[in-house]
Amino acid sequence: MNITISKDALEQAISAPAKLARAAKVDYLSCILLDARGDGLDAAATDMNESVRCFAMALVEEEGCALVPALALSGVVKTLPDKAVTLRDGGRGIIVKCGKTAFDLPALDPGNFPGFPDVEGDSLVLDFAVLAAMVSACKPFAAKKDEARKVFTCARIASDGATLTMECTDSFRVGRAWMGIDGSPFECCAPVAFLDGVLSVKCGGNVVLTASAGQIKAKTDAGVWTTRTVEGKFPNVKQLFDGERIASAAFDLAYLRSAVKRAQAIGKGYVRMQIGPECLLSRNDETGAYEEELEAIDYDGECHVGMQAQYLADALGAAPADEVRIELISPVKPIYVTADGFQACIMPVRMDR
Repeated sequence: MNITISKDALEQAISAPAKLARAAKVDYLSCILLDARGDGLDAAATDMNESVRCFAMALVEEEGCALVPALALSGVVKTLPDKAVTLRDGGRGIIVKCGKTAFDLPALDPGNFPGFPDVEGDSLVLDFAVLAAMVSACKPFAAKKDEARKVFTCARIASDGATLTMECTDSFRVGRAWMGIDGSPFECCAPVAFLDGVLSVKCGGNVVLTASAGQIKAKTDAGVWTTRTVEGKFPNVKQLFDGERIASAAFDLAYLRSAVKRAQAIGKGYVRMQIGPECLLSRNDETGAYEEELEAIDYDGECHVGMQAQYLADALGAAPADEVRIELISPVKPIYVTADGFQACIMPVRMDR
């Protein structure tokens, strides 16, 4: 191997593989496979459950590959000046040279690196920015960690060919985002952490998602990510959004966010919302009392309900529009936070009138 590459391009190419490899306990899995071919460099890593391979343009004078410890390589690249970097075979394994600085890093046998899985199945093509916006709206509603029910750490992505829907739930609340598309039917249940990894290497163009019975692949202009599918069936959350609304009110989103923030100033517990001729947000517990008459854009019907203040704050934080509508069915049934192309469902709590 003998290549020349910009420092920024190299750092971006190894960033996602290094993050995956650093957590590995086995020597060859804690490494990044550098593969110089044609007019570029591939940087790859795997922990046998997830895999990532990122691309970067480079001047390849001599093709070849090297399996380099991720911690050492990423640490070295971060310290280099913003100049062209040369990677070539040498001494202990690979020599990293930038200006007058040179590092001689050890390398393992590239033959020990496991091959990448070949994922074949239904595919969905999405604009990178669209996927990023949908993940941002839905992921606050997924469980960050749930070893017993890993499906709650995932996002269900489904298309009927005309509408694309993404859903996340931690069993206490649900977030849904949707948009019209022109495509083919598709469905997969992708870990939110996996989607975050794909989106962490920012690029333009499209993301191609491919799902098989056992694996999911995401391909962008910057690289390819694969992961094993999570066992378990994603719950049928659509039924939670059924039911006749008996009261609703529209609010300026920024205003309602600030009102909820004021309610949380005396504690992070429950709040009570009343919708009607007088819209109120209030709380009264051992931490103190708060009440604010809300300025609604419009309202319909009358109802009151109690909910976790943080759950409401999360739903408002995820809403992608300037106006949001709070919809109620009854004091003991789910609360809905609705905006353009987005809806959240929050489970209520019983509170004294």
